[in-house]
Amino acid sequence: MSHPEPPDTYGVAFRSVGMMNWRRLMWANDFPHSDSTWPWSQEMLAEHAGELTAEQRRAILCENVAELYRIDLAALGA
Repeated sequence: MSHPEPPDTYGVAFRSVGMMNWRRLMWANDFPHSDSTWPWSQEMLAEHAGELTAEQRRAILCENVAELYRIDLAALGA
């Protein structure tokens, strides 16, 4: 089953990383809502982040928030 076509605004931040400091960009979700992307959330996130470099993807999806909240990723095994 494929996911519904997202509005053009979905993933706009990922498409704009060249115009901002992506070391300060963090991904978040607001699940659950009736208008959420579930059950295609993981698929859509992979699609939206697909054009990011591995370094950008790792930073935006994990490392930036860990730095902000001083989360020790090594202690978590991440």
